[in-house]
This record gives sequence, C-alpha cells and structure tokens, in this order.
Amino acid sequence: MGREDFPSSWFKFDSMTLKRPSRPPAGARARRRVPARPARPRPPARAVRPLGVARTLRDVGQRIRAVRLARRITLAHVARETGLSAGMLSMVERGVVNPSIGTLVA
Repeated sequence: MGREDFPSSWFKFDSMTLKRPSRPPAGARARRRVPARPARPRPPARAVRPLGVARTLRDVGQRIRAVRLARRITLAHVARETGLSAGMLSMVERGVVNPSIGTLVA
C-alpha cells in the first residue's frame, strides 16, 4: 500500500516529517478501533538460590569438569555423545545452571 492509495489531504509536510491529520477527510472510510489487549501479568521475581544450593551446583560442575579433563575428553566430544550443547555443558561445569536429573544422567 503506497502513498497513492490515500487521499493527498492526508499528508502534510511539516518540518520534513510526514504526518496524518487526526481525523480523515469527509467521505474517507473510517477504521474500526480494536480494543487493546489487557496487560500481561508480570512474572514473579526470581528467588535467590540459597547458598547451599549454589555451592552444591558449583561442586557438581567442578567434579564433572575434573572427570572430563582427567580422561582428556573435549567439551565438544561430550556434547556429541550426550546430545547436549557444549554451551549447556559449560554452564553445568561452571555451576551457572541448575541441571535436571536427565541432564546429569546424559
């Protein structure tokens, strides 16, 4: 839909900006107003992990990394074998994410 599809009176040049009047000219087809969607509720604030959980995640990740390095296996190799991404495995090793049991078993 280009400019030629609208009456020329809809376009005014003011300070090099293209503006449309607040009301369409007589005889122009008015648009229906669509009711606004209600605002989405805000998600609850993330709870801060207790220190014990954070420490446990870090310890599990360090243990996984130590075993991987002791066996001289690359992160890319583990990713291929487990079906997890190298990024996810790295976050588990650093204790950044809370891995599911399924992730740990993989």
